[in-house]
Amino acid sequence: MFREVVLILKARVAIVDDDDEFVDMLTIMLSTLGHEVVFSVSNGKEALDKMLDHNPDIVLMDIVLSNSLDGIETAGLINSIYKIPVIYMTGHTEDKFLEKAKLTEPFGYMLKPIRSNDLKHALEMGLYRSKVEKELKKYREHLEDLVNLRTHELQEANEKLVLALEEKHLLLRELNHRVKNNMQAISGLLRIQAASSGNKEVAQVLLDFEKRIQAIGLIHGKLQDSGDYMKVRLKPYLTDLAKNIVSTFENWAEVTLNIDISEVQICSEKAMTCGLVLNELISNSLKHAFNGTKKGTITITVKANSDIKIIFSDNGKGLPGDFSLDMLKTTGLHLVKLFVEDQLHGTLKMESKKGLTCTIAFPPEES
Repeated sequence: MFREVVLILKARVAIVDDDDEFVDMLTIMLSTLGHEVVFSVSNGKEALDKMLDHNPDIVLMDIVLSNSLDGIETAGLINSIYKIPVIYMTGHTEDKFLEKAKLTEPFGYMLKPIRSNDLKHALEMGLYRSKVEKELKKYREHLEDLVNLRTHELQEANEKLVLALEEKHLLLRELNHRVKNNMQAISGLLRIQAASSGNKEVAQVLLDFEKRIQAIGLIHGKLQDSGDYMKVRLKPYLTDLAKNIVSTFENWAEVTLNIDISEVQICSEKAMTCGLVLNELISNSLKHAFNGTKKGTITITVKANSDIKIIFSDNGKGLPGDFSLDMLKTTGLHLVKLFVEDQLHGTLKMESKKGLTCTIAFPPEES
């Protein structure tokens, strides 16, 4: 297949040699092989002058020329300027000539006197190599064009993605800002309604709702401040929430809060549920645990291993002896059970020894 491809090529050949008789013989041999001699010159300067106008397919170059430019120098210039393949013809086999000639990356060598068969094969090899290198060059250029095009497309896509992320960030920030403000407005309305209700029980229900809304509003404030709208750091969120809840109960300044929360981040939805759970547990203790003394200690511990564990305890009067999780009567503790099991997909354990201890465990992410 290789020989068939090369043999059908009709080459336009340039000859650079200062032996006129040899040039005439070479011209006849090339014509017999089906090739065309586009020009023949005796020195390198003339060869370089004619390259651009005639643009041969291949050059047959004598290594030793009588002109100031020898064949090796001329071949080097032809290769670097015009990228035209050169085959050397020489009667010199000294190493100094051959080593110097190698630097010009020739497409072959022929030793004088040249036989027709040697010329035929040298041209076949040179033309085939030239054809392959041109195709490889085109292929590389095509690949470079494709890479440049793809790089440009990826840059444009990346710019659009960055812009979309920035827009999403701004939208989420605005959303959290509005939700936080709306929560604050609703909380204020509930507080006003509680104060004007004239009914102590109704007022307490409204205030309980206000605290739950504050727990939700606080999470949106934390999301807005952090700039991460997917994850919430539990330590600052639950710490601020616990302090805010205690501060809303009148004359509870002597309640001591012991808080030990590990540095852990969880999704905003689960963090909000943890806040609602803590709101119910703290409110329940402040209402019922300390027998109206307004003195006591509430301890909140959060540990993170394979599961997240929240341990809430107070040193109040504890739960009745017949207490059962399945028979919860107070709204607050009933909500705690629902939040833990339905929202956190976790487990809830309550013990009453020297006060109330509530242990909650749940996976940090959905499995």
